[in-house]
Amino acid sequence: MPTWSHSNNMEKTGNKHIEDFPPAALHLNDLEEIIRLFEENCEEVTLKTSEYENVKPSELPELIQKLHLSSFEDIYIVGRSPYVTLDLRSFGIKAYVSESNSIQLGLIAQIKDLVQNRKKKYFNVIPNIFIGIPMLAGFTAIYLNEWGLMAIAFGVSFLMIWPAVKYQMSKTLVVHTVPKKQELSFLKRKRDEVIIAISSAFMGALFSLLLVKYLG
Repeated sequence: MPTWSHSNNMEKTGNKHIEDFPPAALHLNDLEEIIRLFEENCEEVTLKTSEYENVKPSELPELIQKLHLSSFEDIYIVGRSPYVTLDLRSFGIKAYVSESNSIQLGLIAQIKDLVQNRKKKYFNVIPNIFIGIPMLAGFTAIYLNEWGLMAIAFGVSFLMIWPAVKYQMSKTLVVHTVPKKQELSFLKRKRDEVIIAISSAFMGALFSLLLVKYLG
């Protein structure tokens, strides 16, 4: 007859996942706050990346120095007793809990509130601009019976589908390795707004040229 020995290290893993986090841009101070929330609710907390594992929260500065990156490609926070994990990856955030109890779900709710405050305002607008502006130019060309321009515009719109999809897949989440107050680059802070402004200017210039050419 087989005998079973009891182990004090046995722990239920996270079999319930939560994915409804918004697209966001987090900074080092946000990551540190998330880790602090884990430490308040779990007895043990470790960090992991694709290159390093079993990293203690106190070793986060050393980890950043070793990676030599302006943002994490991926970083995982693992809490034990209770078992809760948070996967922070470029294509989104996913959390796992072992039990749907108030402690674990409360922790995830606090993290979700923090992420919500760092939500990317124009994340879903930019891909639509990539595809929509040349498509709109194509419909305008149809109205003006400019079939060559129509073919070019719809061709560009089709070619922009992949960049738009790639943007959504690779930029859903950004976790910067510096605190927000130290990120001084205007283009980094206002990248989405700059893209929208340039795209809007392009669309306005296109319509102006068409109006001058055919109605002027």
